[in-house]
Amino acid sequence: MIIGHLGEMLPFAAYRIDRYYGLGGGEGSSRGLRRLPSEYLRNNFHVTTSGNFCPPSFACTLEVMGADRVMFSVDYPMDDNQAGAQFMAEFPMDDTTRRKVGSDNAIRLFGGRIPEMIGS
Repeated sequence: MIIGHLGEMLPFAAYRIDRYYGLGGGEGSSRGLRRLPSEYLRNNFHVTTSGNFCPPSFACTLEVMGADRVMFSVDYPMDDNQAGAQFMAEFPMDDTTRRKVGSDNAIRLFGGRIPEMIGS
């Protein structure tokens, strides 16, 4: 499953969700999950930037989800393509992470379902 807008707040709430609902949900709880909710989030979901180019929010999402689960997207026409490209170029991350977020994760996830660029 893919969630837009840096995970729709889920990465930001992962700590609290784990704390209150994970692995039995604390004392006296009957929820009894086998893994922490954040593990289900990281193992079953991908998130896109969807025009959310806020550096602290992006950093949190990368930290919680891992570089293999985050994909760049602009959310045009709500957000500007050039602003998105500039954000990706300027955000402080290593080249491997930048490639994963910028294209490699989408290619891995969608495989041959991504149409080739005209003229490439």
